[in-house]
Amino acid sequence: MSEFQEFLNEQLQDDEFRKEWEDIQPEKEVSSMAFMAVQESGMASGKNSAMAENRK
Repeated sequence: MSEFQEFLNEQLQDDEFRKEWEDIQPEKEVSSMAFMAVQESGMASGKNSAMAENRK
């Protein structure tokens, strides 16, 4: 188990922390899906950096 997972498990013993953690899970899932979509589309590579520069 990673150090982060051990730390998280300890923090989840606190009821207030656990509630906040559970409340943000839908947002975390959306961010993860968006991140994966960007990775799969190739937008994260440098090949689209010209498009990003044009938007500025």
